[in-house]
Amino acid sequence: MTIPIALLMGAGLRSGLFNVSWITAFGIVGLFFAVWGGQFLGNFPAIEAWFRHSDRWLAWAIMAYGLAASILPVWMLLTPTRLSQHVSENRHGRRPRCGGGC
Repeated sequence: MTIPIALLMGAGLRSGLFNVSWITAFGIVGLFFAVWGGQFLGNFPAIEAWFRHSDRWLAWAIMAYGLAASILPVWMLLTPTRLSQHVSENRHGRRPRCGGGC
């Protein structure tokens, strides 16, 4: 449940409709709701079956996740595009003249 929350947070940041404070509040509330709601999965066998996997499946999933996390650059995972553009601008509102290699 936390991955869809993260995707919604990323979409909200990319759209520019919400500021970081609102997105952070949404993420924290969503995380608490997901953790609290996990106790009720036993009441819904169809949904619970989505989260029941063998040891082998879990091991491969963790390896695939580790591979993806090691391949993707950190700036892509952690920095919203608009923030990185703002940081690269100088105080006069222009980008530095270094050919994009700065």
